[in-house]
Parts: sequence; structure tokens; C-alpha cells
Amino acid sequence: MDSSSGYDAATFADDMAELMTELGHERFAVVGYDLGMLVGYALAASHRDRVTRLVGAESILSGLSPSPPLMSDPATNEFLWHFAFNRLTDINERMVAGREEIYFGYNFTTKTAVPGAIPQQAIDVYVDQLRDPAALRASFEYYRTLDTSAVHALRWRDEGPFTIPVLAIGGQHSTGTMPEETLRLVATDVRGVTCRGRHRRCAAPARPERYDRRGQPPRQRCPRS
Repeated sequence: MDSSSGYDAATFADDMAELMTELGHERFAVVGYDLGMLVGYALAASHRDRVTRLVGAESILSGLSPSPPLMSDPATNEFLWHFAFNRLTDINERMVAGREEIYFGYNFTTKTAVPGAIPQQAIDVYVDQLRDPAALRASFEYYRTLDTSAVHALRWRDEGPFTIPVLAIGGQHSTGTMPEETLRLVATDVRGVTCRGRHRRCAAPARPERYDRRGQPPRQRCPRS
């Protein structure tokens, strides 16, 4: 498989639609977190006859969500600086190669509302995988295609909003109401919730000892915003 292209949301969405066809599902609901929210929107917008419901969490939509100014306040800059860095053509890979634990370790440890929310052993798993040059390049390619995804998002918006039920979820210490505000631009039936309290800015892998006997993580309740 060619891994040098195909990281835009439209291609991801077509891949997912093809996968669901292979699995025997003509119609289906979609849940997308972070990058998955953009892909979920792409899937719902470009395969409208197949997606029955959409859940989008903890993200924005390229081309539709406003971008912060270049000289942002310190908190915003600290939270979002990696977007500009990750979109660079080549220098980012050269700077991070051999220093994966510094770059990704910093991002995993600083982008949580609760210090230490992501166990070190989980961080190590991700860092070890990203030492592979192909994996490192792929981790940046998604960001490099955001302009392409933005063009698609604007085209889908202009084709008209979709009417399927949409649930938009944001974290109190992260995107807040932005997912709801963004998805209301492209859908007519949107419910928004905000996960409040000591929730993480980014999703941390659940600790193995917290899984129940069926292998399921603990349920979290998110009050309606």
C-alpha cells in the first residue's frame, strides 16, 4: 500500500465507506474523536445516503472553524503551537527524528488537564512506534493536508446541511463548545454536551487496571451544556 498520500479527510472517508461495504454494512452511525471528527463529518457529508447518525468530539473542522491569530495569548499558543509545526514540509521530520521522546513526550505530558493523566508506559508505546521514519512522516501528513480538507469541507457545506441527528462533545479544559458551534454550521439537528470537571485536554488511554471483567472501560457521564 502506498503510504505517501491519501491523508486528507475525503480520502479517509472514502476508505471508511469502502470498509463498511466490505463488512456488509450499507448504513451505519459514525463516531469520531479529534481527527475522527473531521473524518466523520467528511463521511456523513460525502456519503449522505449511508450515515444515519454522527457523533463528533474534541475537534474543529478545517475551513469552517476560525483560526486564532499568529500572536495568540500564551495559553492558546501553548495549546495549539504544534499545528503550525506539524504542517511544515520537511524541517519538522528532520528536527524530531532521533528526538521522538522529547517532542511527542512533551505533547503527551503537557496537553492534559491533569498532570500525569497519561501513564509513562503508554507514552513509551506511542514514541516507540513513531521512531519508524514512515510512521513519523505519516503523523505529520495529516496536518499537511488540512488545506485540502478545508476545501472539501467548504464544498460539502455549500451542498447544504444534513439532517441526521448529530451529537457534539467538547471537554471543559479543551474545545469546550467549539464542536457544537462548528457542527451547527453543517447540520440542522445538533445536540451539544460539555464534559466538565477534571477531564483531559487530550484523550488518554485507559489504565488496564480500570477495565471491568468484560474488558470495557469505565463509563463517564457528560452533562448537557
